[in-house]
Amino acid sequence: MIWLRLIIVFAFLRTGVFGADVVNFSETAYDFGTVRQGEQLTHVFTFQNSSNMPVTIQRVELDLPGISARFQPNIEPGQKGRVIISWDTSHVTGAMQELAIVSFAGNSPPLPLTLKAVVQPPIEVLPYPAIFLSAFQGEGKETRLRIINHEPSPLKISLEQVG
Repeated sequence: MIWLRLIIVFAFLRTGVFGADVVNFSETAYDFGTVRQGEQLTHVFTFQNSSNMPVTIQRVELDLPGISARFQPNIEPGQKGRVIISWDTSHVTGAMQELAIVSFAGNSPPLPLTLKAVVQPPIEVLPYPAIFLSAFQGEGKETRLRIINHEPSPLKISLEQVG
């Protein structure tokens, strides 16, 4: 029985449960809601180092284009830290979700921070951003598309005869 307890204590020490970097984020997800394409979004995730040891953030991994992270790498015991995520929405559209994976030094597991937004372009063409129409000579062909203007000013559409 003593061996079992020693093994359990050793396992806890090995995995970093006792004396581990304890980081308590005030939130791990943020939803920007609906935003206009091209907006610069920023959110600050704050956390508390509630351990008796310094916490070191090694990196923040990001996947989507236009996203960057800033952070103070070393947070002393009892101090607060921040991970600031900035997002340039110029190159994305639609419902977006980004995971920012915060990796810590030592045995602490990585922590995912989630950002969500619905990025609305100024003008949408539905059902697809590109319309393909093909027909044989002498055959009539018809397709429908919907143009949605998200701009405050009216959209002027004109048709030109080709050829």
